[in-house]
Amino acid sequence: GVKKKTIYVLTTVTAIFLPLQFVTGLFGMNFKYMPQLNDRGAYYLLLLIMTIYTVLALLLVWWCSSGRRRSLKHHDIEAA
Repeated sequence: GVKKKTIYVLTTVTAIFLPLQFVTGLFGMNFKYMPQLNDRGAYYLLLLIMTIYTVLALLLVWWCSSGRRRSLKHHDIEAA
């Protein structure tokens, strides 16, 4: 019902944003020495990795909630 849908949405949002918040918090700390700060490309590489992760997570959520996965599960149950 509604409760199950709410838990699903909250879990999905947490699964997408929690790792991104970890990376943001890590780079937001004040360190005297951080190797990535001297490399100009490291910032863009980190942005690229975070973007790829977000896109893949959203695609996984879309795929899991689409009718394809449900029909595959239903087909496996019928075959057994």
